[in-house]
Amino acid sequence: MMTNKALINTLLVILIGILVVFASRMPFIHKKYEFVDSIHSPEYKKHREKYQLILKKRDAAYITLLNELDKGSITKEEYTIRWRRAFKEASTALKIYAKEKKALRDSYKYNGFNAYYLFLLSIGTPILAFVICLFFIYTIYNPITSKIKKIIFSIYSSIFLFSSSYMILHSLLADKIYGGDFPENWYHNILRYVPILIALTLPLLFYHYQSIEQKLKGIIALFFNAIYKEIPNNDFIKPEKKKEYRDFKIEITDKVVGNE
Repeated sequence: MMTNKALINTLLVILIGILVVFASRMPFIHKKYEFVDSIHSPEYKKHREKYQLILKKRDAAYITLLNELDKGSITKEEYTIRWRRAFKEASTALKIYAKEKKALRDSYKYNGFNAYYLFLLSIGTPILAFVICLFFIYTIYNPITSKIKKIIFSIYSSIFLFSSSYMILHSLLADKIYGGDFPENWYHNILRYVPILIALTLPLLFYHYQSIEQKLKGIIALFFNAIYKEIPNNDFIKPEKKKEYRDFKIEITDKVVGNE
């Protein structure tokens, strides 16, 4: 039957797991709102198209006036009057465009950020860091000894690695995702697969390193066991060499203690 302490530890592990899942999702929630009420939304992109249309209409009017002037269809005075009229119409349209653009951008603002998705993006990483700190505090005061706990916490660590790697890559590639030298899907594939690779390989590297470290510790333990117990206890040292061997043990001990 599970004791109260074991039950509490199990509940804590489950609670940490819930927090890990919640925190690891936070940096990604913004993706859902990135194209809603932001400069990446279809509404805003459609409005931006008006800018080029206004310029094209103005330039077309200028070209028409120049052609008519070259053909002699209009006088220089008529050209000047009509050029100023086209310029005024374009300037008025651009002012209206700029005003509507500002109104759209202002409508997207949320809690001091230019868009709701930017607010989620900004708060997601600190929440992830906060939960990671709680994770570390728990492991410091509750050392992980059981094999099942080590597996569970390794999975938690991999989730953290995935989220953190994604955010780092997203920050580095932010200006290239929608206008880089390579196709857009290339950058999305990097964001999708590289964090998975990091999340899977780093824990394995640490496990491999720990295995090597444990083997080295075992070899060193055997070495010192032979020096301090097996060799003296089995009379492998000649009587006349015992003093030299004692000095050798003292020298080895001093070096080990001195290196700690």
